[in-house]
Amino acid sequence: MTGYCDTWIYHMLPQLHPATYFLQMNPGSANAPGSRLARDVAGADWLFLNRAWDFIVEPNRSGEFGPDEPNKIVRTDFDLWRAYGPYLVLRNKRLRNLVEREIPDR
Repeated sequence: MTGYCDTWIYHMLPQLHPATYFLQMNPGSANAPGSRLARDVAGADWLFLNRAWDFIVEPNRSGEFGPDEPNKIVRTDFDLWRAYGPYLVLRNKRLRNLVEREIPDR
């Protein structure tokens, strides 16, 4: 299951461009010490996070935690925009005055 990734989003939303080198999080690369993931995440305008795989158990190193720096950037620099099923859509706070949320019909 580790081989699955959500790159289809870029087909459905062609105006978006990947902000990170890591389109798929492979054990030992994205979470390696010195990885560029934190820098890449910090430069992103939007994050699409899939929670479906949060508790998966595989016979490899995919369950090992790496550096916490990417998570810190997500917590401090991004706001939750929407949640759709297992997906979280987060907006970088620097876009706060550029992109406003839709006001739902009352």
